[in-house]
Amino acid sequence: MPTKYEEFTHGNLEDAVTKIIKLFANLATEEDIATPEFYRLKEPLADFVVELADAVQNGNIEKNEEFILNAVSCITNILYYDTA
Repeated sequence: MPTKYEEFTHGNLEDAVTKIIKLFANLATEEDIATPEFYRLKEPLADFVVELADAVQNGNIEKNEEFILNAVSCITNILYYDTA
C-alpha cells in the first residue's frame, strides 16, 4: 500500500489541488470573511484568478472535468466581489 507521499507523487496532486480550489470557492461565498480579505489581498488575488483562468483554458474537460468546474466556480465566486 503506497504512503500518502507516494500517492501525491504518483498523480494525485491534481486531486489535492482540486480540493483546495473547491475549498477556496466555498470560502468565497462567505461574504463576512471574503470581503475584507479579498480587498486586503487584491493584487495577489488578481494574479491567482489569472493563473486559474489560464489553467482552465489549457485544461481538457474530458480529463479534468472536476478541476475545471471547481476552478470556474472559484473564479465566479471571487469575481462577485469585483467592483469598478
